[in-house]
Amino acid sequence: MTRQFTLIFTILLGFLPLFSQSNSDSSATALIEFEMKDQFNREYTHESWGDSIIVVFGSDRDGSEFNRIWGEAIQDSLKNEPGFDKVRYVAVADLRGVPFFLKGLVKGFFPKENRKMWILLDWKGRFAEAYHFVKGKSNILIFNRQQQLMRHFAVTEMNPEQLPEILATLQSQLKEEISKDKG
Repeated sequence: MTRQFTLIFTILLGFLPLFSQSNSDSSATALIEFEMKDQFNREYTHESWGDSIIVVFGSDRDGSEFNRIWGEAIQDSLKNEPGFDKVRYVAVADLRGVPFFLKGLVKGFFPKENRKMWILLDWKGRFAEAYHFVKGKSNILIFNRQQQLMRHFAVTEMNPEQLPEILATLQSQLKEEISKDKG
């Protein structure tokens, strides 16, 4: 029975790309309005992070392995920067195309042991469509405190050339916010 279920599940996952084609030609320049739950059923909205600098790590299943690598590298590089506490990190799983009858099963694959490591479950693919996520990659979106999109990076393995570019974008936002706070 388990073998049959595994086979059916594998076949259905193979068809996901057919269900997840986007017809959207628009590209959002601000944080989209949303209401989504994480794997612990806690609800978040576009207003949850107030006037923070927001870094979104979004991906489909194939790109998810790169989110943690980049998230840790960015956090470790910025932790001694003035204003580091103004940065919020948001993980988004692009789950569009998952058939409704598999949602509970798929949700069970997300980490449950650490309630601080939460991931927004984007069943409709709103982030992926609005910001044109590149499949198979970690899509890093940087928003300023006014929730305007500053940069979008699509990355895989750690790249020593891209990390400084991402950090420079965040550092410039932090410097801008610190100068506003002083003035």
